[in-house]
Amino acid sequence: ASRKNSRAAPWGEKGFFLETDFAGDERNPNFVLPADSVPKRITMLLQEGVDQGKIEESMTFFREFYGT
Repeated sequence: ASRKNSRAAPWGEKGFFLETDFAGDERNPNFVLPADSVPKRITMLLQEGVDQGKIEESMTFFREFYGT
């Protein structure tokens, strides 16, 4: 749920996941994004004008993917 990846995610074809995990920073391989970054990124996307329906659509994709 980095800012850069969060901004790119809503334009994926099927939906998107925001999750916390290792950040993939080669300079700091043990860096983990904090759990509270996901709700903060959703708020950021809404404030930047991403359609709420696109976010809700991705939640449906998430639920179907994980069977929840």
